[in-house]
Amino acid sequence: MTAPTDPGSSNGVGPTDAAREPPVEDTACYVFGVVPSGTRLPEDLAGLDGGPVRLVEHRGVAAVVGGIVSRGPLGARDELLAHEEVVAAAAEASVVLPFPFGAVVTAADAVADQLLAPNHGWYADVLADLRGRREFVVTGEYDADALLREIMAERPEITDLRAAIGDRPVEASYPERIQLGDAVVRALDDKRAADTDELVGVLEPYAVAVALRESAGDAAAADAAFLVPDEERPAFEDAVDRLAARWTGRVALRLSGPLAPYDFVPFPEEV
Repeated sequence: MTAPTDPGSSNGVGPTDAAREPPVEDTACYVFGVVPSGTRLPEDLAGLDGGPVRLVEHRGVAAVVGGIVSRGPLGARDELLAHEEVVAAAAEASVVLPFPFGAVVTAADAVADQLLAPNHGWYADVLADLRGRREFVVTGEYDADALLREIMAERPEITDLRAAIGDRPVEASYPERIQLGDAVVRALDDKRAADTDELVGVLEPYAVAVALRESAGDAAAADAAFLVPDEERPAFEDAVDRLAARWTGRVALRLSGPLAPYDFVPFPEEV
C-alpha cells in the first residue's frame, strides 16, 4: 500500500492577535486529522486561532481543518491543547486518523488536491481498519517503599552493599555507592520489564494491537497502549480492574481512554 505523499505541510505558524481579522491571503489551513465524510463535529468546536473547525471532503474521506494565520513557529501550550481538544472531539464523534501537531497546508484547495486526492486510498483503508476500535493507554506507577522492599528481598547483593556503606563518608565508600546505584538501576529495569510483560499478557487478549511506550521517570512501572474493539471494551476494562486489585500496594494503575489512535496510525513523518 502506498503511503501518503507530502501535502506541502509546514510548521511556520504561531500565536496571533485574536482581535485582528486577518486578510484571506495571510491564512492557511491547519489540519487536525482525517475522518469519514459526514462526520458531525460539535458546532462550537474551535481551532488553534479560536475560529470554527470544519471538514474538507473528498470521495468519502474528510480532513478536519481550521483557519490559521501565517506566523512564527507553533508550540505554545494553548495551541497544543487546542489541537488535542479538536482531535479528541473528532475521536468521540467518529474514527479519526490524528495528524501530528503542527500540520499546516497552504489553503483549503490544497487540502483536497494535495492531501486527500493523492492519498485517498490509503486514508480510506486505514479508517476502515480503525473503525470500531479505540485506543486505551494503561500506565503504572510504583509505590516507592514497596518497590525498595521487593528489590532488596530479591537482590541480596543490594542489601549487602547498603550494609557495607553504612554510615561511612562518601569519599570512603565511593566504589560501593557506584556499585549500589548500578545494581538498583538493573533491578528496576528488570522489574519494570517483568511487570510490563505481565500487564501485556493480561490485557492483550482483549486488544487487536499493543504498542509499548517509553516509561517516564524512575517510578514508572509500565506504559502501554492497546487498540481495543468496541465489543471487547467491557472485558478489557474489567481485566484492568482485576490487575489493579492484584497490584494494590505496589503499583497504582491508571486507565486513559478512549483516545485518538496516535499509537496505531502508520503515519509517515513527512505528513
